[in-house]
Amino acid sequence: MIINAQKQFLREAALGYLADKPTMAFELVPLATLLRKRRLCDFDFTESDLAEALAVLEGFGFVSKTKPRLGSVPLYRATAEGVVFHEQSDT
Repeated sequence: MIINAQKQFLREAALGYLADKPTMAFELVPLATLLRKRRLCDFDFTESDLAEALAVLEGFGFVSKTKPRLGSVPLYRATAEGVVFHEQSDT
């Protein structure tokens, strides 16, 4: 279980990563692996923590979740609103 400040940081890290690659979509587990590998979070988090963060971002309209036509594993990508929000947050 992560604390609220870490939840916020995880949301920011996930949105930042997705917004930097707006033409790509990622499955949950590979996205978690990429965030860890690139050391975008300095704390341990679980895939369920990331799923919760992505659900919040989806609720804000910053991330969209889709399923491929022939698949059942959801894909996450930054929306246009998410990209702009991320770009404005960096200034």
